Amino acid sequence: MRWKTLVEQNPDIIVLADRDAYMHYLNHADPGMRVEDMFGMRACDFSKPEDRSRVLEAYRHAWDSQEIVETEGPVIWDGKPRWFTTRISPLIQDNETKNLLVVAREITERKQIEESLRESNERFQQFTEAIDQIFWIGELDPFRLVYLSPAFERIFGMQPERGYQDPYSWLERVHPDDKRSC
Repeated sequence: MRWKTLVEQNPDIIVLADRDAYMHYLNHADPGMRVEDMFGMRACDFSKPEDRSRVLEAYRHAWDSQEIVETEGPVIWDGKPRWFTTRISPLIQDNETKNLLVVAREITERKQIEESLRESNERFQQFTEAIDQIFWIGELDPFRLVYLSPAFERIFGMQPERGYQDPYSWLERVHPDDKRSC
């Protein structure tokens, strides 16, 4: 009884499945889906059509190899696209796989943040390549560059790697009369 309570109260989706991804047990982790409606379904039925064979192959590989398989991908859950990371673990008895224990954790919010960050980085890259101003991002102690705009090479005629190796290398291009003010 204690173990069942632990499984039922777990926020992750926990499934017992067979080699062909048919679900024989499902905890109540997601209030958006009725457990009763899911029996007789295969886990891959929640995947996008183009991903179903890959998901089914992951279940079969875990069953046949008796190795843990981890996957990550989009699914259609409760009618909405969501992302999950899934760990498929074979339950072995007498050297034979009897069931697969599948633990799935929703990572939709993390994927949305990753996508926003990717888009932001893309915009930053477009911005830095379009301007003819040198700018950098550095750490102070010890001083080192972590980002150097592409204009460094266009204006100073030096490879960016040189700027990363020696943040003061640009001073070589400053006229000697102007170095006193640098």
